[in-house]
Amino acid sequence: MSAADPVARARTARTIDLSVAVVLALAGALLVLWIIAQYAAYGSLADACAAFEPVGTICDPGFLGLVTAIGYVVVVAAWLGSAAMLVFRAWRRKAAWYWPILGAAVAYASYWVVVLVLSFRYLPPVGT
Repeated sequence: MSAADPVARARTARTIDLSVAVVLALAGALLVLWIIAQYAAYGSLADACAAFEPVGTICDPGFLGLVTAIGYVVVVAAWLGSAAMLVFRAWRRKAAWYWPILGAAVAYASYWVVVLVLSFRYLPPVGT
């Protein structure tokens, strides 16, 4: 096959696409594992509320558990969904490199949503 052979070029492009997609999916998996470790550490937020009586969602342990559980589900679903789409697109021989990036972006954005919700709705106001 010569360098101008379209079949060889398409095969090379698919190989590069799949290789990049797998590397990005593994990087996304590391990001998801880091986020899961952060969510596990949020159990120590209850220590900040040891001296406070729960008022609404402030210092409510049920609220903390609910928000972190939703965070776990969204982060894992984002990565699994992107990995599934990567496999599906690779099976269909279409470009798949961008799915791990989308999954990682959704996971990272949902991490910050959980951080903001807990910062503004769970932790007691500073100085109280």
